[in-house]
Amino acid sequence: MVDIIFVNLHGTVLPVSGELVVRRGFSGFVERHGAKRIVLTSHLPEEKACEDVKVAGLVDKFYKLITVESYPYHPQNNANMPDYRMWAMDFKTWPARTVVVTSLREDLEQAIWYAVPAIAVPAFTTPKDSFSFDRVYANSIATKLKFFGLSISGKEQIIIKK
Repeated sequence: MVDIIFVNLHGTVLPVSGELVVRRGFSGFVERHGAKRIVLTSHLPEEKACEDVKVAGLVDKFYKLITVESYPYHPQNNANMPDYRMWAMDFKTWPARTVVVTSLREDLEQAIWYAVPAIAVPAFTTPKDSFSFDRVYANSIATKLKFFGLSISGKEQIIIKK
């Protein structure tokens, strides 16, 4: 059972540039998993992230929004980075009972560092994106890391059966 799903906002749910449209299938993803289990994360300041959430109509699609101001500072990266272990404990659960869904490499690296299961999706760069959240299921924590459309060890990974 997965208790909390951390979903990156910009580049995963909303495009990194252009019109603020919600990625295809995200509403179904929220219905499948329940808004009370979804925590949106953003590497942008709170004011900008909150504005984007309102404009995109996502206000009722998640439990909490965590923005860059809440990310701990990592001197080795000279940046504020997500701390999924700390956040899991803030939600009174274990890191292994959470899942990260993101298109950002640094988020994936942090998830791996903290032994949090993760799902890597393609970057949402323009509103004419072909990927859909209909393919993303975060119900199982059996897989440590899922990649969509990426090659690992030279072999295409089959994630979801059609």
